[in-house]
Amino acid sequence: ASSTGTDATGEAAATIASYPDPDDRADSAGNAAATATRTVAVSDTTPPVLVLLGAIPRKFTVGDVFTDPGATASDTADGDLTASITVDASALNLGAGGSYVVVYSVTDSSGNPATAMRMVDVAVPNQPPVAVDDVYEVNEIGDIGVPAPGVLANDSDPEDDPITATL
Repeated sequence: ASSTGTDATGEAAATIASYPDPDDRADSAGNAAATATRTVAVSDTTPPVLVLLGAIPRKFTVGDVFTDPGATASDTADGDLTASITVDASALNLGAGGSYVVVYSVTDSSGNPATAMRMVDVAVPNQPPVAVDDVYEVNEIGDIGVPAPGVLANDSDPEDDPITATL
């Protein structure tokens, strides 16, 4: 016979099974011993397996919408726990560049937890250089000569990328 319940310590056990002792026991005078029963408590201590789907880290640009490829969860005792996964993306900010963590969690019916973390990188889009007009004077038949550092001396790039000019 078997049933579900608690073990001898009061802890939840996945299965408690009772088996009659198959040995006939008797003392030296032939008096039969009372039938013995063995009780076996099996407790589930194995956490679920939580697997993140998609690329890790996920890469986005400021202003993008987060698309979560999701995760799956399975447990030896409870089977498919995917529908029970909770996702905490409260630290994610797609409005600012940086690296963020999205946390996935699931717990089986025996209280065994599993957690996985997805890194999310948010890049700031590259901004164009800032060009400032240059003024040079030249007579009609002369060549223009631009002294160093040249026409880019008063221009800049917000990310400090190198800038070039084609004249």
